Amino acid sequence: MIFFTINFSEKPFYGFVSKNEFAISKNSNIKSMPYIIRGDFKKFEDKTEVDYEIKPIKFGYYWIKLMSIIFLIIALLALFVVFSTFNNSGEINPMILVFFFTLFFSIFANVDLYLKKKKFEKLFLKNLKIKNI
Repeated sequence: MIFFTINFSEKPFYGFVSKNEFAISKNSNIKSMPYIIRGDFKKFEDKTEVDYEIKPIKFGYYWIKLMSIIFLIIALLALFVVFSTFNNSGEINPMILVFFFTLFFSIFANVDLYLKKKKFEKLFLKNLKIKNI
């Protein structure tokens, strides 16, 4: 079933555009984009005014943000159970290492979300030749 979702289109965006409104997202096969650009546009004589806002796609956005925190809680509980049964004193507690690894993973996931949003906006402005004044 997963092979039916692969899109080999060269177009950078997909979504809908009507007379005055649009809602588009990045067209990607491998890396998901948890954002959508919604907005409206008004045509004047030789110019077009575009008002847009970048909104998170709820499930994908919160999945990426919360996945690392949920993993952290589950990993710490599992390690607590395992290492409480085999209490080895005098060694560095592996729970501390797992905690810092997962904390790094969580920070990385949130920074990656921020960078994806900025890159998505830059791609949108560049491909549609919008001057952000």
